[in-house]
Amino acid sequence: MDTRASLSILLLLFGVSQASPLMERFEGVFVSEPESVDITTRILESNNGSSEILIEGDLVFPKTRNALSCLNNNCFWKKNSDNIVEVPYTVSREYSSYEKSVIANAMSTFRSKTCIRFVARSTQTDYISIENKDGCFSSYGRTGGKQVVSLRRNDCVYHGLVQHELLHALGFYHEQTRSDRDKYVMINWENISPDMAQNFQKQNTNNQNTPYDYGSIMHYGKTTFSIQPGLETITPIPDETVEIGQSQGMSNTDILRVFNKLIRRYKYLEKGFEEEIKKLLLFLKGFTESERNKLAMLTGILLANGNISASILNSLFNENLVKEGVSAAFAVKLFKSWINEKDINSVAASLRKVGMDNRLMELFPANKRSCEHFSKYFTDAGLKELSDFARNQQSIGARKELQKELQEQMLRGETLKDIIAYVREEMKKTSISEQTMIGIVWTSVMSSVEWNKKEELVTEQAIKLLKQYSPLLKAFTSQGLSELTLLLKIQEYCYDNIHFMKAFQKIVVLLYKADVLSEEVILKWYTESHVAKGKSVFLEQMKKFVEWLKNAEEESESEEEEGD
Repeated sequence: MDTRASLSILLLLFGVSQASPLMERFEGVFVSEPESVDITTRILESNNGSSEILIEGDLVFPKTRNALSCLNNNCFWKKNSDNIVEVPYTVSREYSSYEKSVIANAMSTFRSKTCIRFVARSTQTDYISIENKDGCFSSYGRTGGKQVVSLRRNDCVYHGLVQHELLHALGFYHEQTRSDRDKYVMINWENISPDMAQNFQKQNTNNQNTPYDYGSIMHYGKTTFSIQPGLETITPIPDETVEIGQSQGMSNTDILRVFNKLIRRYKYLEKGFEEEIKKLLLFLKGFTESERNKLAMLTGILLANGNISASILNSLFNENLVKEGVSAAFAVKLFKSWINEKDINSVAASLRKVGMDNRLMELFPANKRSCEHFSKYFTDAGLKELSDFARNQQSIGARKELQKELQEQMLRGETLKDIIAYVREEMKKTSISEQTMIGIVWTSVMSSVEWNKKEELVTEQAIKLLKQYSPLLKAFTSQGLSELTLLLKIQEYCYDNIHFMKAFQKIVVLLYKADVLSEEVILKWYTESHVAKGKSVFLEQMKKFVEWLKNAEEESESEEEEGD
C-alpha cells in the first residue's frame, strides 16, 4: 500500500468536525437544518402517497434482487486506480441553485471525511440520478445502470436527509434494523401499525465493528409508524431519554462505518494502514492544535474498534513530541475518545496486549516521569480512571521488582534479619500494606528453590524450607487479615502445583507451631473463608487438626471457668 493510497484513507481523520453540523458552509452558502421534526417523520410525510413500492419507509423495493442484501459484493461501488471509490451522479435541472448547493454540500461531507467521491457522470454505465420525484427514497447499494435517488423539492432537500438517502445508495441499512439492535432499543410492537410491522424486521447486517449509534443519521425516530401520534414505537434501553432520529448530518460512527466498509471490501488496504498512522503521528507538530485534536479523537475511535493496535502509541514517545508537551496533550484527547467508545478495562487489555501498559509515563520528559505527575495531569484532564490504571501498573511493577530482589537476597544467603529490615523499609517507601507484602514474601520464598519432581519428596523439601523462613513469614503476619491472606495463598499454591496437594495440612500445622498462623485464623478459614480451589480435598485434610483445635479451645475455656 503506497503513501498516496493511505493518505486518501486518512482524510477521514481530518473530517471529524467539532463545529455544529446544523450550519455548514458551501461556496458561501450556509445551509441551516430545521430541528422541529425527526428525519423519519419528514421522510414519511413526504413519501405518503408515493407511487413507489417502499420498504422501511424509504427503500425502493428491489427489482433485480430478492431482498435487501448484497450477493457476491455486486452492490458495491467500484474503486478507481487511485484507490478512491467513485460514485457517478447527475442532478435534475428542476432544482434551484440553492437546492443544488445543499446536495453538493452533503456530498462534500463524504469527500472530506471518507474515501468516497461523488463525481459528475460522463459516460459511466452505473450512476445515481438525483431527481425531484414523489418523495424521499433510494435503492439499497449499487443496483446497476441508472438508479434514482428521489429528493422531492421543499420536502427532502436538507443536508442530513440528503446524506441519509445517499448512505442507502452506498449500501447502508437503517440503524435500528441492525442484527444486535435488541440490546440497545426495545421495539414496542403493540404501538406499531400492523401493516407497517415488517419495517421493523432485523436485517443480517455486518455492523462494521462499530457500536450501536443512537445518534446515527440512519436511525428511525421514537414514534415512527405509530398507530397514533405520540406513542413510541422505539424506546432506547437502558436510558429511554436518549434522543434518536436526528436529522442534522452523519455522526462520527456513520463516518467510521463507511470507512470500515471500504477497508473490509478492499482487504489489501489493511496491511499498511497501521504503519501509515504511526508515521502520521510522528509529524504531529506539523498540524494545528485543532487538527491534532480531531486526529486524536478519531485515532481513539479506530483503537476502540480494532482497526489499529495500541502499538501506534510508540510514535508518541518521540523525544521532540514529548519534550514540547505535544504527546501528553494528544494522549488526553485520544484516551478520552477511546474510553468513551469502550471502557478502561478494554483499554487496559489492549495496552497489555502490546506491552504498552508500563510505558505510559514516557509521554512526559524524564524530569516529570513520575506517578504523581502523571496522575495529576490526567486527573485534571478528566481521566481519573487512566490515572488509577497507571498507578496500579506502577504498583504492580514495584511489587515484581521487590519480589525479584527478595529472591536474589535469599539466593545470596542474606540473613533473615537483613531481609526483614529491607522488606520493612520497602513497605514504608512504597506504602504496600502488610496483607499485600505477605503475599509477595510467600511467593518469593516458594520461588527461591528448584522443587523436586517426585511428589513424595516435595513435602519434605517444603517443610524444611518453610522452617528456615518461618521467622520471615511471622514478621509480616502481625494482623489477622495478613494471616488469612497467607493461608489463602498457601491453599491456592498447593492447588495450582499438583505435587503440593498432599502437603497442605503439614504446611499449615508447621506454621501454626511456628506461631505464624493462629488457631482463630485457621478455624475461620475452615468454616467460612476458604476459596474454591481444592476446597473438598483441603477441608478433608484439615478435619482432624481442626477438631483438635476446637477441643483444645474448649478445654482452655473450661479451665478458665474453673479458675474463675
